[in-house]
This record gives sequence, C-alpha cells and structure tokens, in this order.
Amino acid sequence: MDCSIFDRVYAGMLKSASEFQTGNQDETIEYHFDPQLEKVVSKYHLTDVAGQGPDSQKIIRMVEWMTQHCFHNGEFDNHIEPCAEKLLEFSFDHGKENGINCLSLSIALTECLLGLGICARAMSIMPMSPYDRDNHVVCEAYARDLGKWIMVDPTYGGYITDEQGNILNLMEMRECLSNRQTLCYSENYNYNGDKVDPEWLNIYYAKDLFYLQCDKIQGYHTSKMENNPRLTFAPIGFDAKEHMKNHLDFVMDEHKDDKSWDESFRQRIFQRLDAVSLCYQHPKILYQEPKS
Repeated sequence: MDCSIFDRVYAGMLKSASEFQTGNQDETIEYHFDPQLEKVVSKYHLTDVAGQGPDSQKIIRMVEWMTQHCFHNGEFDNHIEPCAEKLLEFSFDHGKENGINCLSLSIALTECLLGLGICARAMSIMPMSPYDRDNHVVCEAYARDLGKWIMVDPTYGGYITDEQGNILNLMEMRECLSNRQTLCYSENYNYNGDKVDPEWLNIYYAKDLFYLQCDKIQGYHTSKMENNPRLTFAPIGFDAKEHMKNHLDFVMDEHKDDKSWDESFRQRIFQRLDAVSLCYQHPKILYQEPKS
C-alpha cells in the first residue's frame, strides 16, 4: 500500500475543499425516541450494556458491544428491514455468514442509542471520485458530558481522538486529515476481530470525507419513511447530483454485458435520479446542541 497517497492526494483534496455550501441556518435534524425502540433496549439489556456514567462512556461501550456481536460484511445486500430490531435479529451472534454492511451497522447502533435516550444519527461519508464504488457509513452521537457530537464507527468498534485525547466528530476528523495531523485510534479499533493499520485508516477516512449526507429525521425505521429529506453537506462548487449521475454511468458501464442493465433500465434509473431534490446544508447544523 502506497501510504504517500494520503499526503499527495486525499489530504490535499480535503484542504482544497474546506469551505462548504450554505443552506437554511434554521434547519434542524430531528431525533425521535420512538416507543418501538424500547423493545430492542429490553431484549438486549442495553441499559446494562451502556452502564453507568457519562454519555461519552455509554456511547463507547455501545459501539464496542455492537462490534463484538455483529460482523461486518461489505457484500450484504440490504435484504433485511433497515431497523435495529430486524438487523440484530439477523446478525447478532450469528457469525460471519450473517454479517451486515456499514450502513446497517450504523442504523442499528443509532436506533439503540436513541432507545437509551442519547441523540444519534447515521452519517454517510462520501468520496469525491464518481469512479469510486466505495463509501462508508458511521454513527455520530451527542455526549452531554462533553457538550459535543462524537463519531463512533461500528464497523471498527471504536472512536478517534486528536493528539490531546479529544474525541472527534466527522468534521473535526476532516480538518485534522486536511492538515495532515495525527488521528489516534481507540485501543479496540479492529475489523472483525483483526487489527487495522492506522495508516490505511487515514487514507480510507480521508478518501471518504469529501462530502457528507444524513436523513433529517432519525428514529425507528426512518431511513425508509416518506417525507424524510436527505441532507447533503458538500464543499462549495461541488454538484452532488452530477456526481451521482456520473457514478451511475460508471456502474452501468461496468454492467454493459448484463442484459438486465439495458438502456430502458438506465433511463428509468436516471428519471428517478432527476426527480431527487438534494437539500444542501452547512455542517454547522450537524454540531448544534440537540433540542430536548
């Protein structure tokens, strides 16, 4: 692995795109503590798992618990309903063959934290290149003892700090990476039980932190609900919809020999994409203290 690509390409890319598009500064993300989540909290004894103490410690215990009991599988086809109840029923302590992807892990962790009364959201972090088939999804949660949002990654079972030991959120990670500063990974950072190279992680996060997306409403099964806008946090001058179209062209070209991906299918997909209205917002709204 050529780790110099971090300095030469990805860190510089983030540095060159440090200013973000503005949106409605009065916009807020909604966090719903739905009664349906009480069933998950009870079934998996999450109050005991989270334990006593400040929110930050509860959040850390929860992400470590998730990774200890659910494997990651990047090839998971999302055939399970995207809610903690169904995802855990499928994956919890069922081995590698029932692993789920980063999106599903983050949705499950988000709903578990909400069930405990901790504001949380699933965050998609996205690459700049439309020819990149990989993105990542993590969880951010609000730690009242720290007075801030922090990032926890259920794919790797941990969190990230700066050199002073401050737990970081996604935009703080992005700033550190753009300035080629050191990210410190928590002791339990692992991938399905195996250690992960920190230099590889730096490249991976820097590649995928070009722009961010999340749903406006976070709660039980909200990722599939109607009237739940997808919020986009993108650098000035970056057209996320054009990026999505170019990515779709790239993917469809890779499947040009697959008859199910014919021209009529392509047109239907592009019509759906044309109908999507992206809601651009400034990252400032992500890091406000959530309303009680």
